[in-house]
Amino acid sequence: MGRKLTCALLGVLLALGAAPAAAQSQDFTDEPGYVEFDRLADLSRGEEIVEIHLTQPLLGLAQWAVRDEDPELAEMLAGLKLLRVNVFSFTNEEAGSLAGDIDAITDRLAGEGWNRIVKVRDEDELWNVMVLMDTEGGTEGAPLLNGLAIVGMGNEDSDFRYSEGHSNEAVFVNVVGRLDFAK
Repeated sequence: MGRKLTCALLGVLLALGAAPAAAQSQDFTDEPGYVEFDRLADLSRGEEIVEIHLTQPLLGLAQWAVRDEDPELAEMLAGLKLLRVNVFSFTNEEAGSLAGDIDAITDRLAGEGWNRIVKVRDEDELWNVMVLMDTEGGTEGAPLLNGLAIVGMGNEDSDFRYSEGHSNEAVFVNVVGRLDFAK
């Protein structure tokens, strides 16, 4: 096995071993860009389909993996602190309450200075994409993001669905960290 591959595998094993402890010990609730939506996932009586919770050192591993092929992406990844994705199913009876909760989250975020860049609402789905811009700006005056949130839901007739086995799905994504688009 080549030296680079051995080092890469060792890095993956170390990162995977350290990730659960690091994720549990890190508190991101005071970070700009953090969105609290754990309560919504707890409200669902449906099954969780996907849960992704990436912090350092796993995000650092991703940065390391792309550094040679895409140094700009690697530099942008260096500013990330947290990536969370939760997808869960919900019942038709929960749909109205969940839509109200999603509206409450996005209204609260807007009140805290987040900008809504996408909103889709029809009979089959409700989606919001919001960003928290840094007022200081990034390198060379480029835009700087402190956070990204994607909050939405769809039923079996919506265009977006994670899996075919579930009729109603809610998706919550939160990216926390400084993303400097000049890098």
